Amino acid sequence: PLTTHSLDRSLDDGQTLRITPEPARLLTPDGVHVSRTAPFDDFNWLPSPSTEVIGQVAEFMWGKDRNLGLTRLFFLPAGESKLSSGNLMSSGATVWRVWSITKAGDVAFSEQHTFKN
Repeated sequence: PLTTHSLDRSLDDGQTLRITPEPARLLTPDGVHVSRTAPFDDFNWLPSPSTEVIGQVAEFMWGKDRNLGLTRLFFLPAGESKLSSGNLMSSGATVWRVWSITKAGDVAFSEQHTFKN
């Protein structure tokens, strides 16, 4: 897990170069149906190849079609490339994407995909 202490060692107090990283690339197809019961499916992606990336956020939003717009964020290490659908507590149409975050705080967003469960 990505903890506060591991982030402290990653952040640079000195002047950092502001570079927007290359975004992660989602591998799980758009519109896929995923299982919420065992065995769970994985959401897969290729992490950003940018060397300045220190962490990622996997973002899931559901209820957009019902004006709820509920969001769940998962903070992950820079090299992580999957998340189990067993971590989600949503139903219906949902969208997801991955944020790539640099030492300087710059963020690149992957494309957005939908899925159903």
